Amino acid sequence: MGCDAGEAGAAHASGTARRKAFARLRGAASDQIQLPYPGPSEEAFFAAGREIVEHCDLLFAVWDGAPARGLGGTADIVAFAMDRGRKTIQLHRASHSVRLLGTAPA
Repeated sequence: MGCDAGEAGAAHASGTARRKAFARLRGAASDQIQLPYPGPSEEAFFAAGREIVEHCDLLFAVWDGAPARGLGGTADIVAFAMDRGRKTIQLHRASHSVRLLGTAPA
């Protein structure tokens, strides 16, 4: 599934190589959900993250464990997933650790 907050994803991807990679990944998605945002914003990223959580049973979060640096950051999405009772696996990029964060009551 791909979740696209308007053209936020494409606009946020800087550089030709990243835009091409984004277009390739978007084309490979089995389903796409278009969200009503005209461009990148904290609200658009938060809405996209929530939409992904609502459609998953297991969330993989590449996350350093730090608080979000704005609405829609990884910490916000992980908290949303936990509130929804989704199992979440944290992939910590710096320490190369992997851990199951667990679930919260649904």
